[in-house]
Formats: sequence, C-alpha cells, structure tokens
Amino acid sequence: MPLFSVIVPAYNCGNYIEEAVESVFAQTYRDFELIIVNDGSSDDTESRLERFRDRIKYVSQPNRGVSAARNAGIRLSQGALISFLDADDTWLPKKLSRTAEEAEAHPDCGIIASDLLIFNKHVVLNSSRFKDFPVENGRVAEKLLFHNWLTPSAVTVRRICFDRVGNFDEEIGGCEDWLMWIRIALEFSIYHIPEVLVRYRVHPASATQSAPENHFRSLLKAFEKIEKMDPSGENWPHLVRQHAFRVCMNRGVGNLSSLDLPLAREKFRLAINYKPKSARARLMLIIAWAPRSVLGFLKRILNRARAFHTGLPSHVEGRFP
Repeated sequence: MPLFSVIVPAYNCGNYIEEAVESVFAQTYRDFELIIVNDGSSDDTESRLERFRDRIKYVSQPNRGVSAARNAGIRLSQGALISFLDADDTWLPKKLSRTAEEAEAHPDCGIIASDLLIFNKHVVLNSSRFKDFPVENGRVAEKLLFHNWLTPSAVTVRRICFDRVGNFDEEIGGCEDWLMWIRIALEFSIYHIPEVLVRYRVHPASATQSAPENHFRSLLKAFEKIEKMDPSGENWPHLVRQHAFRVCMNRGVGNLSSLDLPLAREKFRLAINYKPKSARARLMLIIAWAPRSVLGFLKRILNRARAFHTGLPSHVEGRFP
C-alpha cells in the first residue's frame, strides 16, 4: 500500500485540473496514489483527465459538494497519510517528501501542514500565509477557532484521525474544512512545516469570492456544531460565541459600508444574540436603520476626509467605524 493517498475533488475545473495533476506527478517522493473525484462537472473536466486515466484512481458522482467528494476519496484511499489538493491549486515538487519527513519525525501529530503562497492569474498576492497568523505547533484548537490558517491543499491528515472523528461534514455546505481541522485539533496535535510547498489560486469562481453570503450561512452552521463539541473545557462555548460575535460584527460592518442595509441589520441582530450586552452591536444596529440616503452622504464625507488626510482619491471606499 502507498504511504500517501492524494485526493483531488474536481468540479467544473477544466481550466486548472491538468496543472494540478501534473504537479502531483512531478513530486520527488513517489510512494503515493492519486484519487480524483469528479463531483458532477458539466464542463470538460472529464475529457481533460483522459490522458491520466492509467495513472489515477478516478470516480465520477452526481454533484454533492466538496465534502462528499473528499469523503468518496477517503473511502477509496489506502494510504496511512491522506493529502488533499484542490483542483485549482498546485504543489511544489517537494510537498510530499517534506511531509513524509515531518510525519515520521512527529508521530503524535494528526495533521502535518505546510505554508503556501497565494496567487491569481497575474501576480503573487501573498508569499506566505503563515506570516499572517499566530501559527503554533501542538494542541491548537482554541487558536484555530479564531484563525483558520489551514488550507486543504496544504494539509495532510493521518488516517487514524478520520477513524477517530469521522469524515467531512456534508450538511453545512461550506467551511467544512475548518470544521474538520477543529475536530481533529481537539483530539490530536498539529505540526506546521515552515516552508512554502503549495500554490493557492484565487479566482472569481472561488467559493468565498463568488458567494460570500452562502459562506456566512455555512459559518453560522459550523458555529452551532462547534459549540456542542466537548473539549473538556468549560470556557469552550464562550469562546465559540465570542468568535461568532466578531464574525457577525465584521460582516455587518462590511454590509453597512456597501449600504446593504437589510443584510447589515441581520448581522448586527445575530451579533446581539451572541453577545446581548454589547453596546457597540446595538449602536451599529441603530445606525443601520438610518435612511440609505443619509448613510450614503456620511460615507461620501468620510471618503473625502480620508482623502484629505491620506492623499488617496476620494472614490476609494471608506468604512464605517
């Protein structure tokens, strides 16, 4: 049996899938199997995989979402280490070799994750994701609750973790990776390889880019599930609600800044549900009930004031405090 099972969920990714697959076959470490799950693609994803068919395990299923695709791959897999690669991302050649070294050096860790760079079609947007987060090794469930720095394409999970906590949640429709990492982090340690071994692609069809409200709904469902977990700490539900409050406030402020007032009011109401005594949340809810014309006028004044102090053009978007 191979040491690694590499699982690639694929949905309408014909523009990128060949590059992803080629980056796996370019690995310096060769003890792996590659499993591609076509999750009901309606584009040319299947035809683009034809030239790889004798080198991959391939399964096609009706569109059921990325969690169902990853779970299908896990069921087909044989490796002790399961690595994920999204179909629009790529690996650098030493991704598996470095992961194998650190997995052997840290046998108590359930997840071994590498750093990554973020790019779009034209330019590198961020040369290191780890530099933006308080990344630590060990038992880091509480930190992951507030900062999800783990991206599926950079994550390898020991099979024993799925045996212990179960597979990806197929109900919440998003944030399923973050939910899984927390479930694992409550039971196992995590080790981070401080090297960029993954190229993470940002494009308009990315889930959080194309459907931010759907992503927010999934976050709320994830919070409900996470709050019910039992990490043997009485403070856990409080921490979950604290983070949910922050998310609702940040999303509400974003909606208010773009003058999406019904959405802003909804977010601030949810924030109050999570933290009933918050004076700031109540104040923001009152502001969100102001006439749109008044808020638009205040926003233009704010933009002009910032332009005066910073030298930026007045059309640069301002945000309410």
